Amino acid sequence: MTTADAGGDTGRDLFAVVPDGFTAARNALVAHLRTSGDKAGAAVVAKLRRPPVTAWALNMLARERPEVVDAVFGAGASLRAATEEALAGDASALRTAQVDERRAVDAATTAAAGFLTEAGLGAGDGPRQRMAGTLRAAMVDETVAAALREGVLDDDRDAAGFGLDAFSAASAGTAARRRAAPGAAGTKRSPRPTEGPRSDDDHAAPPADESAADAAAARVGAAAERRAAEADEAERRAARLKKAADEAELAARSARDRATAARAEAAVAAARAEEAAAEAGAATAAAATARSTADGAAAHADEIRKAATSAG
Repeated sequence: MTTADAGGDTGRDLFAVVPDGFTAARNALVAHLRTSGDKAGAAVVAKLRRPPVTAWALNMLARERPEVVDAVFGAGASLRAATEEALAGDASALRTAQVDERRAVDAATTAAAGFLTEAGLGAGDGPRQRMAGTLRAAMVDETVAAALREGVLDDDRDAAGFGLDAFSAASAGTAARRRAAPGAAGTKRSPRPTEGPRSDDDHAAPPADESAADAAAARVGAAAERRAAEADEAERRAARLKKAADEAELAARSARDRATAARAEAAVAAARAEEAAAEAGAATAAAATARSTADGAAAHADEIRKAATSAG
């Protein structure tokens, strides 16, 4: 749907209304237009459909953050160009273009989900998947792209077989038309034979160039999907290894900390043992002194007793 389809700027404003309030706002606008004598405008606005919350969120994204939508279209254009190059035999840019497209779509759905959250609406995996489908449909369908840019989407859209099929099919068709074009480089056209009656099989059989292009698209797409799957698995394996390495480092750090603490405790115990040994030595010396003093006192007492006995 374009701005004109939405009844001009007045109808366009309806698509910024939270869906729960859309019908009431539309009916009020229709009544106003009829009262103002704009019956044609009222008829157009009366036909406008209330968008689902996911389409509304993308409309708000296009209105409030158009640079995010522009990034999606840019990534889509790059992916289409990379797909065409892959069909021509050079798939070196395809993986990077796929990753960039996925990141741009993820960023846009996350930003659009923010409008859902602010409005108190659900923003889980289901709504995100529907918004991603609409964004990818806009990459390959100019009508959807125009509605998205204007912020007047009235429904979710789906790009069936996006990426591999949508872009590859478009690119394959382009390649087939180029090869079939009169005067194409390396192409010689033979005189056209006189045509007789055509059978049903003649009508049903696709041109050889298109069949070859479709087959090439399927091969390139399948290879790209395999590479993407391998890369995803490599990323998951790297994440697992990094987690294991982090856990091992944490365990080693913990062991080092425990060893350091044990060494500190051993040093304190050794110091206490030395102090206890010193105290024990001092006590032994004191005991020896006391015994020596006691022995001297006993000898002196004996002498006194002996003297007393002699005097008596």
